[in-house]
Amino acid sequence: ALGLAGCSAAENLTEGSNPGDVIVSLDGSSSLKTTETASADEIKKFTIPFGDDMVVNATLQPTPEISKSTKAAVMSPLDAGVKYRVVVYNSSGVVVKDMVCTYAPGTAVPITGLDVGATYTFVVYSVNSTSSVPTVTGTTLSVAKLSSVSGDLMYFKTQATVSGSSATKISVTMQHMFSQITSYFNAGSFGGIINAVSAPTISPNRASADVKLADSSVVYNGSATTASVVLSSGLGTSSAVSSPTLLINPATSTGSFSIPSITVNNSTSSVNLSNVKINPRYKYDLKMNFNIPCTQAVGTGMIDGDGFAKPLTVMAPAADYGFVFDIYYLDNSFNMKINGTQLAVKELQFEIPSNFLDPLKQNVRFADGSYWQDGTVPSIWTLNGSASAGKPILRVVISKTGAISLYGSKASYNAAGYGLLPLTLRSDQGQSFNTVTWNISGSNTVYISQQQINVTKITGAGYGSKIITCPN
Repeated sequence: ALGLAGCSAAENLTEGSNPGDVIVSLDGSSSLKTTETASADEIKKFTIPFGDDMVVNATLQPTPEISKSTKAAVMSPLDAGVKYRVVVYNSSGVVVKDMVCTYAPGTAVPITGLDVGATYTFVVYSVNSTSSVPTVTGTTLSVAKLSSVSGDLMYFKTQATVSGSSATKISVTMQHMFSQITSYFNAGSFGGIINAVSAPTISPNRASADVKLADSSVVYNGSATTASVVLSSGLGTSSAVSSPTLLINPATSTGSFSIPSITVNNSTSSVNLSNVKINPRYKYDLKMNFNIPCTQAVGTGMIDGDGFAKPLTVMAPAADYGFVFDIYYLDNSFNMKINGTQLAVKELQFEIPSNFLDPLKQNVRFADGSYWQDGTVPSIWTLNGSASAGKPILRVVISKTGAISLYGSKASYNAAGYGLLPLTLRSDQGQSFNTVTWNISGSNTVYISQQQINVTKITGAGYGSKIITCPN
């Protein structure tokens, strides 16, 4: 067997090769799209509640993998500089060539030294990276595999007999082996904006996979977890889009898409899709239309309290979409009274008491089970929000029907981990929300209070939300 060889620029020739040579030209990768519209049973539609009577209309449209379809595929060229590997096996399954190459548009790779008349297996693969490409484990084709692949694996395999009369040409279009989902967020139906999207995820996802070169079969590694959805553009506009989210996982019909907190037209809620069908080697577009009206803050009242026990009052005039209370700093508890009814049964306490004599126990946690001072989330009084940036550390949302939602951040507004996530009340501490009444056609009175325990401070802003015509 021959050792590892490189593909220098001088070797990337498209002409002048000799009989007995094999010319490998890399056309690109299958984008997994087709020129035809997906059939009706392949298009999944979801209607998801958002607040009271508002909904999100979502469509997940997959396209068939190339190996299972006779439809014409759309080929995407590789980016210049992407590394790929060409491995050549003889009829006995022994490696005779192993070449790491760097893609350059319009070039090809000549392979010399092969036997005229002999048949070889050619394997080409890449993880769409400009810095690395996996090595093969296993000494023969029958056992050769790529181990613990965690990137966007693209794969191609063919057999060819070396001609003695002219160069043998092989055109390569690699196929993506795992799933990809691109997420689109659209508020254009109302002409509004996507204000913020916190920590969206797709599941299930595995850490890596092993892939056999002989037949491209896949073994998935590790237990199922989630993959983060990363927005690439559009926040602050009427439409936002994510980078493709790579999913390494067997076929499932119970996948899920989750946004713990999304703010559209200044309205905040969570969004969850369940029973999502996801197949390997498919590419999907997840398109979400947020039919959420634009709102305007009315009766805005800034609050800056320091060690007070007397309630502060926010008067909200007629507000037909509810009330929002944004907190930019808190030490360490508060409660509210809306039109005479307390928001929660007990004071909302975010601190772990410093000693057993403190009357309040921490009774608010993040929906994922974490909490302030748990070793991963800092103390609530060390966090800072920003009114000018529109980034509170806590947000109370009272819907027009009186439903209450509570959100919080695990980091300050200027930290990388900032984002509003749903909070829950601890029933084991006897804490729960009351049912409040919100007047959509008349004025509302909101009191904000704190029990004074050691240092006590709160800064924030409370305002009613009134539906308006979107300005865009």
